[in-house]
Amino acid sequence: MFNYFSAFDIQQKGYLSQSEFNKLLLSLDDQITKEQSLQIGSVIKPSQVIVGQENNSLSSKKRNRSTINGNEIPLNKSPLENLENKEQQKQIVETNQNKVENQEYEQNQQKENYDRNNIANNFSQNQMQSSQLNENLSQEKYLEMIRLIEDLEKIKGELKDEIEIVKQKSKKQEKRNELKKLEIKYLTEQKALLEGFQSN
Repeated sequence: MFNYFSAFDIQQKGYLSQSEFNKLLLSLDDQITKEQSLQIGSVIKPSQVIVGQENNSLSSKKRNRSTINGNEIPLNKSPLENLENKEQQKQIVETNQNKVENQEYEQNQQKENYDRNNIANNFSQNQMQSSQLNENLSQEKYLEMIRLIEDLEKIKGELKDEIEIVKQKSKKQEKRNELKKLEIKYLTEQKALLEGFQSN
């Protein structure tokens, strides 16, 4: 779920250039926008919900349905059966939503591993350039980089503690909302730290 910009990334890539900083900030903007759009509570499109449907003709469906208080219900089912159907549909929606979240988590993990492997593989080729760049940096800039790494790791640690607290909550809907908010909070704080470092 979370794509951390950690001390490992900074140390392996060496000191980030201006263009690399810009790309990183744009990537964070994209992640924040994406997570905000995925936040639980948005309208779920009918195409996202998989519910078993009968192969009745349109006319037969109309004959078997009526409305109560504007809500369409089957005439041949009792209120108890309708309530059970609603519970089943709710469970199906939650199951499908969990599948999507798990799939997104796996994809993010694969991407993070792929990015880390690329950094490690390319590190030896860029080591000479990084060494030359490091020699030109002032001691003050080096200390700022160390503080940035420490701040990022501190935020990540605090976020993990908050996640563990949220996981103890009983309501699934509330838990998913809180986790999504924490992810957006982390990305926003991470972006602010990087922008502050870039401006110095």
